[in-house]
Amino acid sequence: MTARIEFPDWGSAFALAALCVAVGMLAGIDARFAIIAALGLALISITFANLTAGLLLFTGIVFLEFALPAGEVLTFTKVAGLLLVLSWLAKVLTEGRRDSVLLLAHPGGTFLLLGFLGWAAISVLWAESSAEAFGDLSRYLLAFTFFVIVFTAVRRREDALRVFAVFIAGCAVTAAYALIVRPAAEPDDDVFRVASTVGNPNILASVLVAGLVLSLAGLHALRDAPLARLGAVATALLCIAALFETGSRSGAIALAAALIVAVLVAGRWRLPTFFGAIALAVTVVVAFLSFAPAEIRERIVMVTPGEVPALEGRTTIWQVGTRMVEDHPVRGVGVGNFQAASGRYAVEPGATARTDLVIDDPQVAHNVYLEVLAETGIVGLSLFLGVLAFSLRCALDAARRFERSGDETMEIFSRALIPALIAILVSDLFASEQFNKLLWLLLGIGPSLLAIARASERRRSASAPKLRD
Repeated sequence: MTARIEFPDWGSAFALAALCVAVGMLAGIDARFAIIAALGLALISITFANLTAGLLLFTGIVFLEFALPAGEVLTFTKVAGLLLVLSWLAKVLTEGRRDSVLLLAHPGGTFLLLGFLGWAAISVLWAESSAEAFGDLSRYLLAFTFFVIVFTAVRRREDALRVFAVFIAGCAVTAAYALIVRPAAEPDDDVFRVASTVGNPNILASVLVAGLVLSLAGLHALRDAPLARLGAVATALLCIAALFETGSRSGAIALAAALIVAVLVAGRWRLPTFFGAIALAVTVVVAFLSFAPAEIRERIVMVTPGEVPALEGRTTIWQVGTRMVEDHPVRGVGVGNFQAASGRYAVEPGATARTDLVIDDPQVAHNVYLEVLAETGIVGLSLFLGVLAFSLRCALDAARRFERSGDETMEIFSRALIPALIAILVSDLFASEQFNKLLWLLLGIGPSLLAIARASERRRSASAPKLRD
């Protein structure tokens, strides 16, 4: 018997050594780039090995986006997003599964996505600033691509539960970060408000409300997993505590809307959900009045806090946006051109108290729906709302199918997804966050849940005993 000698793969060893040297050189130039490169190498191996694992990792990175090191142009989130897109393309091109392609599984929903992108692209022709138009058009493309990636990556019941688990865990981490890490307030802030790892107090509030809803759903759905239920309770408490610190009125409105919608879509759990919603609302109000900082309480209950109220500035911007709609109701002023065009509409007749926000320092609309309407007209807004409605309808249809099949856990999470989404969408009445990655993650879960429910029904039908003649 002769011994077989295995020679090392010198090519792979040399490539690994070269990568290590490159990371070391980056560390000498800028430690932030070295950290991004090291994490990127790990991300590459995970993302290309398993698209679902890559999606879960990317979701965690999104929650930590503003806490991770980044350069002026290159951010770790962008690197992770690029790798996720490449992994998705590789999976679609190599596997060729028809049921994992959104166009084949949901042609109507795909038409809405492509229709909006096409109309937005056409609006570049009459946009005042083509650079801004192409910039926002690319952001819409990335958001819609992420929506499609989620549908492809989440194909099994276990995949969906893992996404919900990562989202809940991300909310717990960002809420804990908000309570523990207290950055200095800005000099011009009238109230100290936490933004945590997501970069904005109002966005943080909407995400925390969504996390609160999903964690309470997990508390009820995971009755056979005591540790998971304990984590859900801890997340819910953290979300409530951090929500106070955001000082966000839109967050309070989002919570109220989520509770109302939760009762409406609860199905067979409508009565206990109703009493639970009342109990939660009372608990939040009492805790807010008892423990929230005094300046936060004053900000929430006052209509116009401070000498130069933020609400007044937002009202001025909305007035200008309304004038854009009246001038171009069908086609809009062009995608991405709300700020570029706002100065022209500030000088028209009518009171505009904060013209500095539309002339000196043009702001976004602070309302997703007004901004989409002003930029792309009624055509664009109809298509955009159609995409939102498509995802919500898929989640509701999935819940009903899971109920018929007896999958209580998936039914609960499918029903909870709807008020979680509504919380963010209602909050977007006061913020221009149409490119929010966490929003498009939850929107993409809707059709994924429906695909999982349909697959479960097909398996049950195939395994059911056939009647003999």
